[in-house]
Amino acid sequence: MSGARFALFENETSNDSLYESTRSEENGEISFTQVIPGEYLLKEIETPVGFKTMDPIQIMIDKDGNVFYNNEKITTVSNDLKEIDLTLNKKGSDGTSPLKGAVFELQDTTGETKYTFIESKNNDGNHTLKNVAPGEYRLVETGAPNGYRLVR
Repeated sequence: MSGARFALFENETSNDSLYESTRSEENGEISFTQVIPGEYLLKEIETPVGFKTMDPIQIMIDKDGNVFYNNEKITTVSNDLKEIDLTLNKKGSDGTSPLKGAVFELQDTTGETKYTFIESKNNDGNHTLKNVAPGEYRLVETGAPNGYRLVR
């Protein structure tokens, strides 16, 4: 995962990091320089969009620079993509009046419908979709409001 940044802290209550990593590379690797052997709390301090922030972990670094977690040498820490909520609002040609009655779907790259948006009950034209899994989607209008054509 590229773009994440991590820091080493003395303990959970420390606000100032002792060491900061560079931004993670495309292959997800991070590095710290001139770290004194000891125990540290590894925290993710910047999380790329769409990812969950990793929970802090207690690590130990030995005199040879090896990193241990739960007394086992580690070289890989994983992170998961997070689900998101999406809201869209269809407006009339004036750009402000909400249009009610449209139906939208999120389709995967093969055209299979994965999610159907549900219109809110308060007549604001909002369509909300909860807990969308990470992925690549295409937004398709499958039902137009009365008197309107489908968006292509």
